[in-house]
Amino acid sequence: MTAKNKQKAFSVLEMAISITIIAMLVSVVVAGQSVKHKLELNQVIDDISSITTAVQEFENTYGDTPGDIYDAEDKFGAAATNNGDGDGTLETTPAEETLFWQHLSLAGLIEGTYNGSSEEMAGPMKYSFYHAQTTSGLLNIQVGKASSGSLFSTKEAFDYDSKYDDGDPETGAIRAQDGAGETATDCVSGSSPNLSYNLTNNTENPCVINFFIEQ
Repeated sequence: MTAKNKQKAFSVLEMAISITIIAMLVSVVVAGQSVKHKLELNQVIDDISSITTAVQEFENTYGDTPGDIYDAEDKFGAAATNNGDGDGTLETTPAEETLFWQHLSLAGLIEGTYNGSSEEMAGPMKYSFYHAQTTSGLLNIQVGKASSGSLFSTKEAFDYDSKYDDGDPETGAIRAQDGAGETATDCVSGSSPNLSYNLTNNTENPCVINFFIEQ
């Protein structure tokens, strides 16, 4: 074999080794992202548990729901916050859905500071937020992107519901829905009262999840 052919053989071998190394690195990165995402999914459950405990402690101490409490200014200072209307629901006017986080913070039950008018607790995933609201008279924390944007795959929503609740997207403590702007039935399909998770949709993240808090 000539020196020229030896050089070519070496180049091909070198390239093969490089491709193998790159493939291994890509595999490690993908595996690392998968582990990170699983940790984020677990963190959501931990956060919901902590928020539930904070709400229960707030209600035991102050006799009302954070955000809705009618005498918040007396309890926390008029310069620090605003009152809710005390009607038992979280509303957008007054801004009780965001006062919810400020009142919990002022009571020392969650970390962080909130302006009471627009800021909500951030979730562990990119662009994720916890949104406090009242649905059918029940307090719940919606987990998604801003303005009810979808965040979870259908399988992730189903796994949450099956592991921690009843597996039904429209009943129980965990309920799922199509995110704002998503095509109807991307997350849940059928019609009430026979909705089910659309597990055939495994190529996108169309779901918003609502965690209902026991009060």
